[in-house]
This record gives sequence, structure tokens and C-alpha cells, in this order.
Amino acid sequence: MDASDLLIKVMTDRLAIMDSYARYALAIDAADHGMLATVFDDETVFTPAGGLPSRRGLQANFERLIARRLGSAVRERHITSVPVVLEFAGEWARACSACVILATPSDGPPVCIATGRYDDTLVRRGPGWIFRTRLFTADKPQSEHREAP
Repeated sequence: MDASDLLIKVMTDRLAIMDSYARYALAIDAADHGMLATVFDDETVFTPAGGLPSRRGLQANFERLIARRLGSAVRERHITSVPVVLEFAGEWARACSACVILATPSDGPPVCIATGRYDDTLVRRGPGWIFRTRLFTADKPQSEHREAP
């Protein structure tokens, strides 16, 4: 593989990782189990902020991240920065991004309920990348976050 082929491969992988971050946020916001399945699988371990226990697997994470809000009048919006890929190692990568979580009640303006950072390990799956581990670290302790309206 020459230098230009290697550059194309690295750029393609970086774009696919960016796509995984966008898919995650859109899946959470839209309560879309199918889209979440494009970036989480049964081996994915997500560790949220605030000392909550980690959960392994697509369904367990769907229940924590999405199912609890089904039917709620409050819409959440997850906004993530473009991820920084810290390390590539063939079939896995380490990356991080900043995150802002907004909650919008049906009768009011959006309220920022959390800010923080994702630190992730991703693995290659087909032409894309999925999260193997995801750690969310909040900028403030959970007790200091505003409650969703």
C-alpha cells in the first residue's frame, strides 16, 4: 500500500468514525432502536456519569438511554463535537468528543441538562465502526445537573 492509499484508508476510517458519533446522537434523540444497533451491539459497554453502573449490550443500553423517555413530552437533543481520533490500531480505535445534552419540554425553551465528554473505544464492523466501550464524564457531578423540565 503506497502513501496515497494509506491516506485514503485513514481518511475513510475517520469519516466512518464521525458517522458513528452522529448516528449515536440521532438514535438517542429519535428513540431509534434500529439506528442504535448500527453503532452498539451485544458487546458494547456504556458507562454513564454520576456513578451509575455500566451496562453491556444493545438492549440494556437502549432501555437506559431511550426506553425510559418513550412517551415523555420532553425531547432530548444530544450535540457532540467532531470526534478526535486519538489512536488507530488496525481493527480498533480510541476517540473522544465533547457533548451537550439539551431537554426541551413541549411548553418551553431548551434547557441544558448536561455537558461532558465521551471517551470511546470503537471496533471495525464491516465498512463502519461501532462502540465497544463508551464512557461519559460529566463536567459537573450528577447532583449539580439541572433536571429535565
